[in-house]
Amino acid sequence: MASPLNLNREGRDTDEVKTSHEESEEIAGNTIRLIIALPDGRRIEDDFKAGVNIDWVVYKISSQTDYQFESIELFFEGRKLLGPLSLADYPQIQSGAILTARILE
Repeated sequence: MASPLNLNREGRDTDEVKTSHEESEEIAGNTIRLIIALPDGRRIEDDFKAGVNIDWVVYKISSQTDYQFESIELFFEGRKLLGPLSLADYPQIQSGAILTARILE
């Protein structure tokens, strides 16, 4: 078996070669469908990889609404979710979870 550290494709087994997209998908983790409850009663459903951070989820909310990124805070079961952490850092958040968005005035 060839060394996995050999970056030359000819030196690696063909079944070990992954595209950069496949590697990114593997690192990003499972897909989680989240339901975001907005203060105005609307709900947004979207799929996210477990490896994305909370700030990315907030960005997606701001891009689909009139709310400014800086004004959105996300909560799950009453706990504020911290922007730099990933969804994977909150193992209790599973597919189908409802996150609550609060808007700062």
